[in-house]
Amino acid sequence: MQEAVLQSQIDETLAASRICDDCGKPRAIHDDRGRTLDTLYGRFRVKAPRLRPCACKTDAVAEKVVLLSPYNAMFPDRSTPKLLRLQAELGSRHSFREAARLLEIFLPFAPQSNTTVRNRLGRIAERLDVADEEYVDKNAGATSSPLTVFLDGAHIRCRPEYQKRHLDVVVGTIENDNMSRRFGLVQQAARSPEKQLRHDLIAQGWDGQSKVIVISDGEPALPNLVRRAVQGPVIHILDWWHISMRVKHIENAVRGLLQAKGFSGLPQLFERPTETLRWNLWHGKVMTAATSLKILEIDCSRLSAETKEGVCSGSVQNDTLRRHVSDFSTCTRR
Repeated sequence: MQEAVLQSQIDETLAASRICDDCGKPRAIHDDRGRTLDTLYGRFRVKAPRLRPCACKTDAVAEKVVLLSPYNAMFPDRSTPKLLRLQAELGSRHSFREAARLLEIFLPFAPQSNTTVRNRLGRIAERLDVADEEYVDKNAGATSSPLTVFLDGAHIRCRPEYQKRHLDVVVGTIENDNMSRRFGLVQQAARSPEKQLRHDLIAQGWDGQSKVIVISDGEPALPNLVRRAVQGPVIHILDWWHISMRVKHIENAVRGLLQAKGFSGLPQLFERPTETLRWNLWHGKVMTAATSLKILEIDCSRLSAETKEGVCSGSVQNDTLRRHVSDFSTCTRR
């Protein structure tokens, strides 16, 4: 039944394709070769005629005759669109070998190859890129609102029996007032990570002049990637989870310093700025939080000087606190 439906669709397309757009006369059939076609219900062999150019265009193409194939236009990968979608879906979620195995288990397929799944997924990705570039070119002159780029990275170690290199993966989301767009790239595999990210920004409506805000975990390479993509400055914001973790480090360091044997400082000088730091940051009081950090730095420096003179102990805890405060201050300034 599936074979009859496919052949009927091909014959219908052939009948419409034979009519010349210029003169309205039918084109001659060059040959009638069979083709194999993969579907969700198995592999079938169908007739796929090729057409000669119309006689009205013979003079213009006398040196090179180009045959027309309606079959190739309908099924460029010798596969139905539904099967291509399923292969692309499984190939993007699993390994190519596992995707081929799942297809063989659940569908009445001919034996599937992981290479076929990989190649078809690659061709679909290329067609999507072309369509995306056309959309970008069409909307290049449109005005855009400020964009917010959420970034995160991960280092994936290779398995010696399968691969020979480690991978640094960057994933994220680009958002504006109306919509969002997800993206991902592997810096070792991408020809130009900056160019790819710039393409995603333009596709989201970036006009080359609007403001770009980057929210990340504080890794300098992530905002630098966006800076190279936009070829200009960006606004970098540390995400709240990592801000909270850095505040937690300061709180733990203060707690350890106050519990150190022989601590001679005033506990209130260290406790009060630490207790209000998280609240000030959450409510947007950045200047107040920066002042609290500066006070902590001054008190740590004074306590460090006293420690060197032998006035108090706890130098290790104090050095730890100074390091965390300095790192957090640098992060907030960046």
